[in-house]
Amino acid sequence: MNKNKWKILRASVLTIALHAAFLTCKNPKSTADFHLFWQGNGYTHKIFNDTIAPLTHAVWSTSHHTSTATVVGSIGPSHYQRALAGFIQNTDVARTMQKAIAEGVSIILVIGDGFGVSHLSLHHFATIATKEKRTNSFDVILKNGTLGLCHTYTHSQLVTDSAAAATALACGVKTTVGTIGIGPNGEKLESVLKKAQKKGFKTGIITDTNITDATPAGFYGQVKSRDEENVLAEQLATAQIDVVLGGGASHFIPQRTTASQHALLKGIAIDGQSKRTDDFDLISAMHKRGYLVIVNKKMLHNNYKKAQKLFGLFSAGTMNSRIDRDDENTGEPSIPEMANAALHILSKNKKRFFLVIECGKLDYDSHDNDVGATIAALREMEEVLALCLNYYQKNSSQTLLVFTGDHETGAPAFSYYEIRENADATKNASGYSFPPIDQLKYYFHQKQSLRKILFESKSPEELQKKLNENFPKKFSREDVEKIFQTLH
Repeated sequence: MNKNKWKILRASVLTIALHAAFLTCKNPKSTADFHLFWQGNGYTHKIFNDTIAPLTHAVWSTSHHTSTATVVGSIGPSHYQRALAGFIQNTDVARTMQKAIAEGVSIILVIGDGFGVSHLSLHHFATIATKEKRTNSFDVILKNGTLGLCHTYTHSQLVTDSAAAATALACGVKTTVGTIGIGPNGEKLESVLKKAQKKGFKTGIITDTNITDATPAGFYGQVKSRDEENVLAEQLATAQIDVVLGGGASHFIPQRTTASQHALLKGIAIDGQSKRTDDFDLISAMHKRGYLVIVNKKMLHNNYKKAQKLFGLFSAGTMNSRIDRDDENTGEPSIPEMANAALHILSKNKKRFFLVIECGKLDYDSHDNDVGATIAALREMEEVLALCLNYYQKNSSQTLLVFTGDHETGAPAFSYYEIRENADATKNASGYSFPPIDQLKYYFHQKQSLRKILFESKSPEELQKKLNENFPKKFSREDVEKIFQTLH
């Protein structure tokens, strides 16, 4: 890469580091404390667009949720596909699944949190850039099934959050922001998962966020505020869901304890303090109800084939983003590994089942305007779909496979730029620089999320090493010292 572009890249990382430090506390206790969007004013898309965008042509519309329609892809019996084609509402997804359950059809619902049309395009371009020959499961479903564009607005707001969106997808009713499983007039709603249980279906929920977070909770919980995660944990403990896999152990253990101190959570992939204000031990309660409790990838691989009811908590809080799980020994399973275990358990003896799989950290990475992490999360979502598609193809007459987003978070896209007089760019008749597809390879250098790179480095030397490992530019010690001093 030429000298001028390296200058832009160096300025980009420094600017983002300075901005992140301004938005967050000076001495964050952990990566959980740092989130470019959740703390501060959410201006990261402007910083990104002013600095990195001219180099890579990647731009973001915002760091926030938007009212933009999400994608719904479906494949299964034709009358369900038709119901999910064209412009639809998120409540139509719930109603279609309710009909499928009434008719004895198994359902696999894959939710990309924050997943929109631009996310689908980003994954497609990334696949082209890597020149991969393998089949893209998004394409297979859309070509052989149907495509819908889904409106996600709430009962009274143009822009939704995950709580209201999950309630619409799970219960078929539009409600107010922040509400889970309760209608706009305070009425308690019955989810499609509950309806499936009444029909004798086996059920499962998978996520890489807290299992008590808004999207998974929409399928079993009923609370006025999504912040009531301790209450949601209590509701989950009695929900009789056959397979539960994700993060959020801190909401299930007695107050003033850590996850690893619990006898059933020894060896948990990511430890942390309890967030309860009482002495309830929901882990032991679920164990007594017949759940096999597992806490890391090794336990999942060694036990899922013999389990009848599986409860896996791999982190005290949310799990790592996909990009931070790839090349590190975190002990966390991937979402495809969790999905494989769930499909094995739920489909035993040809039982009908309802399984919801959330790729939740996609939303976090999109809030952060982190293109490299977002690409990795999209790849994981596609891998989940490939696994589910394989199951569908063997059981196509009695299975409905659907993927969608609960809402759209920002919009990663690629744009052209006017060529500056002193810029080193190929001249063309239009006077603009248009990005080649190969430029996406820039993001494949990144092996860790932006937040992890900036805030897990304990010294300038470690920060310099992480930057040099994740970006093609070798940063000088002077640059690194400035970034490190600003962060700490």
